[in-house]
Amino acid sequence: MWKNILNSVKSFLTAFFKSAWQKELAVLMPIALEVVESIDQSTLTNSEKRSTAFDTISAKVIDSQKSLAPFLINLAIELAVANLKAIAASGE
Repeated sequence: MWKNILNSVKSFLTAFFKSAWQKELAVLMPIALEVVESIDQSTLTNSEKRSTAFDTISAKVIDSQKSLAPFLINLAIELAVANLKAIAASGE
């Protein structure tokens, strides 16, 4: 069952990354994964985690002299959270 879910997520992400936002998300995803993973086990509420992740990712993007739309940052956060949940569900 989890293998099917992970394959579906993989298929979705593969198709999604071929879209117009491929370059932007390619920059954001490693940052988002790192940030989301670093705050995942904190005692913050989900709302506080989201806000912290957004602020941290935004600061890193600004530091790298890039300008990205906020919705892309939010999307990267959602994808990173989904990735962590899929990994946790698969037992890795």
